[in-house]
Amino acid sequence: MDDESPARYLPGTGTLLGQAHRWLLLGRPLEAQVVAQLWSQLDAPLDAVATLTRHLGSGAAFAVVDTETGDQIVHGPVAVATAGEGLLVTLAAVTGEPTVPVVGGAVSAGAVHLPVVRRRRLLIEGVPEAILASEPGAPPTEPRGLPLASLAAAGDHTATRPGTHDGAPAAAGMTMGGATRVRPQPTGAHPLQQSTGETVLAARCVNSHLTPPEQPTCRSCGAEVPPQTPLRVPRPPLGQLMLPDGVRVLLDRSVVLGRRPEAIPGGETWPHLVELPADRTHLSRQHLLVELDEWRILARDLGSRSGSALRAATGEAQRMLPHQTYVVSPGSVLVLADDFPIRVVVELSGDSA
Repeated sequence: MDDESPARYLPGTGTLLGQAHRWLLLGRPLEAQVVAQLWSQLDAPLDAVATLTRHLGSGAAFAVVDTETGDQIVHGPVAVATAGEGLLVTLAAVTGEPTVPVVGGAVSAGAVHLPVVRRRRLLIEGVPEAILASEPGAPPTEPRGLPLASLAAAGDHTATRPGTHDGAPAAAGMTMGGATRVRPQPTGAHPLQQSTGETVLAARCVNSHLTPPEQPTCRSCGAEVPPQTPLRVPRPPLGQLMLPDGVRVLLDRSVVLGRRPEAIPGGETWPHLVELPADRTHLSRQHLLVELDEWRILARDLGSRSGSALRAATGEAQRMLPHQTYVVSPGSVLVLADDFPIRVVVELSGDSA
């Protein structure tokens, strides 16, 4: 199947929405106004998921697939499988071959075969396209593979430990030529420096910590949250990732973990890039993505060959399916390749006033 091949669907009792490279298949028909809302949210899949669960409840069956990035969010009895050079998305108990071509829109369907878009490869592999389009004269980013110790010797303050850079806390426990390192942010103004100030509705606990307004107790300290009118404020850091060797990564933006991590196409322009030990060859180059959505911490295995697992604070563990998004609670542990645990901890981030 080449890049020009259309998607093909099997007529059925579900609903299929398609727009460019984003597709949504859900297990039942919906009112026209809800379909219109979902259509407008295809470029914001988590908003679409919120709409679906609000209208269909926790028993909703749906799959959201991005054929350009490979991202998938699957809930309920829906199967997503590789079929030839594309993906076959099928509702439970549906049989038959999708044969009716569709380039987008909304149709009644029970299954769909989606061609996978081949992204244009860059001449320099691993450089985001936005970097190639940046203005001349922009400050250079850290060269790939340059040890932090070399930066420190050159007087680059982003390599200090512990400390700050660009007004943000540096990752505590950062190693200088050790097993794990967090690539620093570029110094000074940079056209790709993405703001981490997403706003959220928040309340303050009796100790003045910002916390989700719907919770009766503070997410940071457990204190009471008195009745109040929520305010919209810049989102504070949601915690830290604590790696086995003591490295801590602040959750103020997305985090990509792997032996050779790079920014995810279509994702945050400048996430934290955490290089895991090079001698852990069972860890993938691009292993795990951690993202923030309002007050939620989300994790996704990036199709690693040895997989990932999520162990809740209660001790309950589940295997993470590749490219599917999981909500991670503070106190949970993300386990990469069965033997590399990463604990998610809440920190008091200095947001009291």
